[in-house]
Amino acid sequence: MGFSKRNVLKLCESVFATFVVLACIFTLMTSLSSSKFYKKMKSTTGRKRGVLKDAKDSFRMAMESHDHKENNFQGVYTTPKGQNEARPDLYVDPYRQWFHDRNVVKYSARGKHPVLPDTEVINNQDVCKGEPVDILIYFQSRWDHFQRRSVLRETWASSKTFKDIHIRTIFVLGRASVQADQVKINNENLLYHDIIQGDFIDSIANLTMKSILAMKWINENCIQAKYILKADDDMFVNIFASVEYLISQIYEKKKVVMCHAKENDTSPIERNKNSRWYVPPDVFAGRKRFPRFCSGYAAIFTTDLVPELYKASFTNPYFSVDDAYLFGLLMENIKDVLFFDIQDNMTLNQKSALEEYTGDDAIQHVACNAWEDGALEKFWRATLSKLTKWSKSHANVAIVQQTRNDVMRER
Repeated sequence: MGFSKRNVLKLCESVFATFVVLACIFTLMTSLSSSKFYKKMKSTTGRKRGVLKDAKDSFRMAMESHDHKENNFQGVYTTPKGQNEARPDLYVDPYRQWFHDRNVVKYSARGKHPVLPDTEVINNQDVCKGEPVDILIYFQSRWDHFQRRSVLRETWASSKTFKDIHIRTIFVLGRASVQADQVKINNENLLYHDIIQGDFIDSIANLTMKSILAMKWINENCIQAKYILKADDDMFVNIFASVEYLISQIYEKKKVVMCHAKENDTSPIERNKNSRWYVPPDVFAGRKRFPRFCSGYAAIFTTDLVPELYKASFTNPYFSVDDAYLFGLLMENIKDVLFFDIQDNMTLNQKSALEEYTGDDAIQHVACNAWEDGALEKFWRATLSKLTKWSKSHANVAIVQQTRNDVMRER
């Protein structure tokens, strides 16, 4: 056939080498395809810790330098007509896109609520009336926390914090047991007109009542708000960072809640009747652990969840663990809710958080416990002394200047 033994061997070696190369190429392509699929699947989960890692890292980097460069912002640059610079000079801030109209339709209830009293002791229906509202902040506050409410109105929950972002704030209370104490609440409300008071005793057992009342009031009186920020009255929330680094991540999404998420089947259900966290056997029947829910000390969620949460409260059994009720039981009735776990950006350790805010290290916590007298003011002053460039451009100048004057007097 004209083939020598040597030629046959060379031909075999060539065929084998070609086979090896093709096998390597096939393996590489399969690996790349699998990797892309994994990344795609990972990006759609939206529930595990670290889902906001990029936002958290940018938050830390931004706070490391008070005057960080413009390219840390999420936005676009535009070039004046007729110019072709490599890097345009004009920065267009996209912040109004973060507060686009959501066109939420309120839930029209038919008939009496099964557990909530028909009327409120104090309502203040006009808090949001006729006004654009970007963020509605609500606190589940105890009736006698007069001082905390006063400080919150003057610090991070003030409607005057931003010059171009519209904030409204309400405090949800129950009734005091003594009429003389109710007079004190009435007087406070005459000054501020921001109290929503339900016709039920203000107690730990009625915390869920406050949650339902908050959803009812927002549904009926402030449905135009774009986002709801819920917090306990002993929490400090860095409102500037919350807008710049959290809201900016979710403005294109629907039915979103950002919080310290307790994942499904990780928190035990208390069935002991003597416990303050008692859950009756007909609630989550047959289950030993809660479904996924939020620790409610601080949470941000889109307003499109409010009508559905209020509606769900009519048909679901009542129990007194308010976080697991609002963000767990009722949320299970809503389709396509996106939970974003931001617990890495929240802390209940007041001491370490204050050291973080007042020290030279980067700030990484957006929400911090501030239970001690004077702590809220300290957090607020430290925040205003470390504003990012974006925050400075949106902050109410008078507030920032007043805080600087206070710091100078303290020195």
